[in-house]
Amino acid sequence: DPEMVLGKNSYKGTAAIEGAYKGVPKDAPQRTSYSLNILMNNPLIAVHGDTATAQLVFTETVVDKQGDPPRILTQGREFDHLVRRHGQWRISKRQITGPADKPADWPK
Repeated sequence: DPEMVLGKNSYKGTAAIEGAYKGVPKDAPQRTSYSLNILMNNPLIAVHGDTATAQLVFTETVVDKQGDPPRILTQGREFDHLVRRHGQWRISKRQITGPADKPADWPK
């Protein structure tokens, strides 16, 4: 069962995670803009057999109307725990934080 931790909120299981995304307000820029892009940079991935950890920086940009320049909506960090099952890598836990934060349980 996957888990997503967003700030102080934790969502366990696929249905709960889908519910978190469906809960984004209808007037939020992610829903009302012409385009939403999520840029993922500086990945650091450590593989340990059938498990791995990954951390990266993400930047959400939106284009409000066609032809407008993109603008930064938010930026932060993502910390993932991954597991290989039946030859495929899956995210078992994703923790999304602010730009300078790090989960307390993240490996040193």
